[in-house]
Amino acid sequence: MVICLAGSASAAVDTSPPAPVSVESAPVQDVLSQRAVELAVVSSEDGSARATARIYVSGSKRKPFRAIGLLRRLTANQERTFRLLVTKKTRERLAGPLADGRRVTARVRVSIRDEAGNAVVTHEAIRLR
Repeated sequence: MVICLAGSASAAVDTSPPAPVSVESAPVQDVLSQRAVELAVVSSEDGSARATARIYVSGSKRKPFRAIGLLRRLTANQERTFRLLVTKKTRERLAGPLADGRRVTARVRVSIRDEAGNAVVTHEAIRLR
């Protein structure tokens, strides 16, 4: 026996992830004065975005530093700015390698999930000074 509720048989199910997704940032950022890694995210659909960042120092065997991640609501085709804060302790540890001229890079991961639960992940590399 099949029971069909009104409208449920013809309801379209969204199975495509939000596209296109735009993640923009300055290619080089001054993390010591800004105290954060900044980027802007635009999605084609309403949903939520989670941004995280790991900070790598070239030539270092140490585990990467982490910026404080954020979870934000997105509105379709509206730019949303993220400031991934870098703690004071991490900035103090980065000051030496930056003064020595070592390459310091933040690898940012942005995961966008729409209202239906479809997700898309993008990555961005930002040079820090």
